[in-house]
Amino acid sequence: MKFLLGLILGALIAFPLAHNLGAGKPLLSNPLEKKDLMEKTRDLAKEIASETGKSFDESMAEIKKSIHEATR
Repeated sequence: MKFLLGLILGALIAFPLAHNLGAGKPLLSNPLEKKDLMEKTRDLAKEIASETGKSFDESMAEIKKSIHEATR
């Protein structure tokens, strides 16, 4: 009986957490919350801008390194 109760409680806790994890949301957020198109677009734009900034910074570091080595 304890096993069955533990199995049911574990499933009730694990499914919403797994859904949030798969959706890329914080684990303890509402798994049934629907985002409108503007929020999804805004989040995607922020993610793209962040990745682009990181790539740009890495590229600039490589260029500066190459220039520094070439001017020795």
